[in-house]
Amino acid sequence: MMNETQSVGFEYTIEVLDKDGNVTDREVVHNIMPIEGIHHVLNTVLKGGAQVAQWHIGLYESAYTPTPNDIMATFPTQAVETTEYVSSTRMTFTPGALAAGSVDNSAKSAEFDFTATKLIYGGFLSS
Repeated sequence: MMNETQSVGFEYTIEVLDKDGNVTDREVVHNIMPIEGIHHVLNTVLKGGAQVAQWHIGLYESAYTPTPNDIMATFPTQAVETTEYVSSTRMTFTPGALAAGSVDNSAKSAEFDFTATKLIYGGFLSS
């Protein structure tokens, strides 16, 4: 019997760029993986469940604190998803190579060009 705990979730880096593309601010943030996401991983890996072909990155603008019980059916409304950016849809997550127990999207990072001034409180990954 093992008594080890592991935190499942995401770490993302937020960079703010000026009009010339220079990084003016950088922050690394840890996101939780809600139970709904953990169930998806377990079902896909251990039970042969359907894999999601396309993942997307979204942002939210409310001072909402995500919980393990969040579900995507209600999260965008509770957290107030930000949609004031140039793209008409959420940014596509394009995963890179697996390394050291993780995967990133640094080869094709999600870039949001805002059409309004916004204070962003967090981000999320969604199918």
